[in-house]
Amino acid sequence: MSAGTALMAQARKTGYSARVIVGAITRSAGAAREAIKVRKFFRRTAVILSLFSLGLLAGASADCVAQEAAARVASYSAAARVMQLASLGNVRAQVRLGSMYARGIGVPQNYVEAAKWYYRAADRGDGGAQLELGLMYNKGRGVPRDLVLSHMWLNLSASHAVGSNRDYAVRLRDALASKMTERQLLAAQHLATSWSRSR
Repeated sequence: MSAGTALMAQARKTGYSARVIVGAITRSAGAAREAIKVRKFFRRTAVILSLFSLGLLAGASADCVAQEAAARVASYSAAARVMQLASLGNVRAQVRLGSMYARGIGVPQNYVEAAKWYYRAADRGDGGAQLELGLMYNKGRGVPRDLVLSHMWLNLSASHAVGSNRDYAVRLRDALASKMTERQLLAAQHLATSWSRSR
């Protein structure tokens, strides 16, 4: 059995084939690039498995590599399921997909995609997504660096949070406020108030 055949067999055991995974990704918005990345992932994994089966790579067992390949296939399968739910408007799936893109879990790391999914959930009132989006605007990851928008999202997140989560969001917001001008701070507060009233 070739490495590619073994990988496909493992993908089928998890309930998804490479074509299903690529197909699910292709159906999501702007997914042509993601589909290409997934195909490249499957090719690289097949090459690694082939090299181990030929004994060309030393230092690790073939079982270890096969387990890692199976874990990657499983995480890509989970990503495909999350993508489907997120594209249907599930807020929790949108937050999870944003996190997966931000950390490169199950999908290639892509801050622009992470920001897009965090924004969709944040705009629907999810405090966790608002916090993450605020941090992305603060650092300029996947979005242009913008202290006003960062403060707005962190402020909204703090207004939804409770307990230690609220304390954390407030500390982040206040630390950011110390770097802002009075004019920026007023603009951020106005945006947060306007956003809250529109809901």
